Amino acid sequence: MAPWKIVLKADYVLVDFDDDIAISPELVIRIIKEIRVLDPERTRPDLWDFSGCRISPNLNYETISNMVQTLKTNFKMERPFHKTALVVNSAAGFGMARIYQSLSSELNREVMVFNDVEQARTWITQKICLA
Repeated sequence: MAPWKIVLKADYVLVDFDDDIAISPELVIRIIKEIRVLDPERTRPDLWDFSGCRISPNLNYETISNMVQTLKTNFKMERPFHKTALVVNSAAGFGMARIYQSLSSELNREVMVFNDVEQARTWITQKICLA
């Protein structure tokens, strides 16, 4: 059994990890592929709960930037204003999540970083109003 689970909620997709799993760009891309199979229309925003995870030694600005380019090249990010919430509970995790957040504008999505799952859930389920 995989050390993560993908749960399709009514109004978002939850990605939840076992404690102490090492997060790497390859793992993130693998999970995104699985989400696209489970939710091919990509109508729901996603909440990734990295609480309790470790940062892989190869996770840094360069590998995150490469991951964003891979996502941009290989996955059609067709839904404008798609929302992604990242929940972290360590300083290193927060730093890596903020790097992804800053680079994610290339992916046509709004990314926010949280240290509280409930705050992330509240944000992720708020509807976007276009004026």
